[in-house]
Amino acid sequence: MKLTIQIVDNFLAKEDIESIRDFSVNNLISDRPKYGGGYISIRLEELPLFHSLTETVKEKVPVIQDLDYFEGWIFVYDQECPGVTPHADPGKYNVNIWCTPDESIEDTTKNGLLIYDVFRPEDWHWREYNRNVDRIRGYLEEQEANPYLVSYKYNRATIFSSGLFHETDNVSTKPGDSNKRINMTFMYR
Repeated sequence: MKLTIQIVDNFLAKEDIESIRDFSVNNLISDRPKYGGGYISIRLEELPLFHSLTETVKEKVPVIQDLDYFEGWIFVYDQECPGVTPHADPGKYNVNIWCTPDESIEDTTKNGLLIYDVFRPEDWHWREYNRNVDRIRGYLEEQEANPYLVSYKYNRATIFSSGLFHETDNVSTKPGDSNKRINMTFMYR
């Protein structure tokens, strides 16, 4: 597999990204499980404009034209937290889109995405490459993995191979639900 990362700014129409943001902030219900990294997830299928959004993403990303969407989430983070731990995903490509305005960011050296130059081993099962953080960190160290930092920017899409290990570069946003860091992840195979 070839290391490929594509970044596209101003990816979604203003009204779409604002609608996604409003939906996410208004769906912070307490019965959603909170993950150890300080975030909750909402399935993309819950989003009212899910179908039109998946079509928009497919139209704007040539590399996924012949692939099928198979799952995705909206992630909503605490103001100060580590975020999603290192992992790889099933499928071929991920499309990640940030939905929080730049003025909501407290620490501009955080909030990005680290994508490592190492793919998940072919013989690892999903639980090993997606959930076993200690094994993943050990493997990244053993492989002398180098992270590529995609800096945070509102309405930025990052397209990359799902098999690459990646993680949140910590989160630091201003107080209040309307400032929470929100991103969407679309997965294609």
